[in-house]
Amino acid sequence: MWNCQGSLSLFLISKTIAQEALPILYGENEFTFNIASWSYPKNSLSSPLIFGPLGEPHRLHLIRNLRNIQIIFLVEMHRFPDHWTVARYRGRIEHFIKVLKQHVDDENQKSLLKTLRIKFCPPSTLMLHEHRSYVMYPLEALISMSGIENVSVEGVEDWFAKCLEMCIKGQGGDVKEIKWPMVRKKTRKADMHGSKNMYVTTRKWFQPELDWAEFAERNGISRAFSEYILPGHK
Repeated sequence: MWNCQGSLSLFLISKTIAQEALPILYGENEFTFNIASWSYPKNSLSSPLIFGPLGEPHRLHLIRNLRNIQIIFLVEMHRFPDHWTVARYRGRIEHFIKVLKQHVDDENQKSLLKTLRIKFCPPSTLMLHEHRSYVMYPLEALISMSGIENVSVEGVEDWFAKCLEMCIKGQGGDVKEIKWPMVRKKTRKADMHGSKNMYVTTRKWFQPELDWAEFAERNGISRAFSEYILPGHK
């Protein structure tokens, strides 16, 4: 991410310089945020580490001023993706958007964000192509950032990238939620005495919550993906 540690000191000296320079700083530069798949020591899913230097409480409000954002999703290179990989991505995306909206969702402080670039699995952490389909669906949480003019998504399957780009731009209509069947499962009680029945979803950790197959078909986006992703869609 762009390093703001100490870089804004001059703005504190002169308000005139700050008034002239800050619009250029926020408007002409791209700010990069990294969202990783590994665990953080504290508040793993809502860690301020994803905001870099802007993660400090007295700086979070500055996020509203950003016009150009790039989000890079980092993947552990020597570990096969699992449930926690997906949970961390989804949780951190949701936290990122929650914090962003805290500072823009009012009448007088609308977001100035114009460009959003998403990079999944950058060159230094490339995974096998078939492994990417296991961990790309947490990115569906990004569609709540709808209404951004310029959007690009790289590193996921082409058809899914096109779907995300359309949704974040506010195009193509809503994405329907998948009604995954529920099954009854017997689990042990916390005190280890006896068991109880509870209903759990049949959705696997690598499957989406939203029906991207239906959205793609409705918007004329051709797709090709493994059958384990969306049973029933061919």
